[in-house]
Amino acid sequence: MQRFGGSLNLHVHLHVIVPDGVFVRDGSRVRFRGRALRFEPDGARVAPRANGSTLVRMSLHLTAELETAYGRFVERVATSDEVWVLVAADRTGAVVPSHHLAEDDGELVSVELVFSDRAYAARLAREEWEGYAALRLPLGNYLNRVLPALAKRGALVMPNANADLAGLEVRPDDLRAAVLAAKAGGVPDLRFVQSPIDIQPLDPLHRH
Repeated sequence: MQRFGGSLNLHVHLHVIVPDGVFVRDGSRVRFRGRALRFEPDGARVAPRANGSTLVRMSLHLTAELETAYGRFVERVATSDEVWVLVAADRTGAVVPSHHLAEDDGELVSVELVFSDRAYAARLAREEWEGYAALRLPLGNYLNRVLPALAKRGALVMPNANADLAGLEVRPDDLRAAVLAAKAGGVPDLRFVQSPIDIQPLDPLHRH
């Protein structure tokens, strides 16, 4: 804890080191898995500042919490046979840029939001999505028409994003397979997109 700022003014604040993953051994390699914690932009992702610059506000979320929300989504829609999306009057859906994948031209991949309940969708109808409405879709239509169309476009989906717009990015085919497995009474494979960084083994004689 530090009690003063750069001008020796009273400014109580914390300096914290937070790991965003763990190192694990994978055969002869060491692999970094960034699964323990995730930083996600919050609902007001870009805030203007007085000097004309912008401040991206970030929220810290345990991956375990986001995985739990994803699992609840799969279980819920497999039982209710419906999903909810947030759409504008022209049927434009709520979309956010991916935090993990980009197109060949550097453009971030689009991530479509989808929800298991109307209330989850409606709570995000604010700020840039003010005026959007929660729309119910039959599960069969979503699985067999919407998800294949998103997969063809190369888009991702984010089931049950929370109020901070944090959630797991999932490939449409993986989400479809998980829901179908849950409906069949099996154990769904809850895969999601992540960006592990491979680190080559260090040469013990190498010096920097």
